[in-house]
Amino acid sequence: MYHNGLSYKKISNILNEEKILDKTNWYDTTIMKIFQNEIYKGDFVHGKRTKKPTYYENVVEPLVSKQKWDDCQYQKLRNARHYERTATYLFTNKLKCSKCGGFLGGCATTKPNGKKYYYYKCVHCKITYKEKEIEQELMACLLELVKTDMMINDYYTPFIKSKLDNKDINYEKELKELDKQLDRIKSVYIKGIMKIDEFENEIKQIEFKKQKLSKEWQDQKQYENLNFTIDDLLIL
Repeated sequence: MYHNGLSYKKISNILNEEKILDKTNWYDTTIMKIFQNEIYKGDFVHGKRTKKPTYYENVVEPLVSKQKWDDCQYQKLRNARHYERTATYLFTNKLKCSKCGGFLGGCATTKPNGKKYYYYKCVHCKITYKEKEIEQELMACLLELVKTDMMINDYYTPFIKSKLDNKDINYEKELKELDKQLDRIKSVYIKGIMKIDEFENEIKQIEFKKQKLSKEWQDQKQYENLNFTIDDLLIL
């Protein structure tokens, strides 16, 4: 039927009307999947979704000849190249029916004032959605993602960054080295080699470094005990 020019939709309608295989749930997507399956021409592809699939020829008895298969693939490419859309549907092949799982098709109506309104509907379940409502729901989801991203950047990122930046610092060793510097400066001062103002300035600098390192060490201990889960990162 496809080789003779019928579309996926027309083929599925015929199969439903004739109750082929006692089924009335043939969809255009089902027909499309059949055309993508090499098993109907007797071949098999292992790992089709991987980067390096393995192709096996003539593994089963074919239902159609390889020539007809290739002709239909060529016809499919021609149909894709010559298809011209009369309206722009932003969510084509992106929305599925919540009941049957089939893709929603785009449609449009034009009001007397000339304004167009776009819809997406499931022809099988008779469900219709306005494009404006879909856009509003999508925008709400995007805003939630932005809020989550901002929260992660403001709250979790500083913790994670601190764990990465300070993980190689040996705070205990650094503090001991500063204590040694203090002892050396005191010894120099006692021997009269250093003036009082120089001594006080050196002491202040070392004490400041010690306080800074002590705080970083304490923070690092707290950060090391933090284990983030997916739920933590998605909490609002």
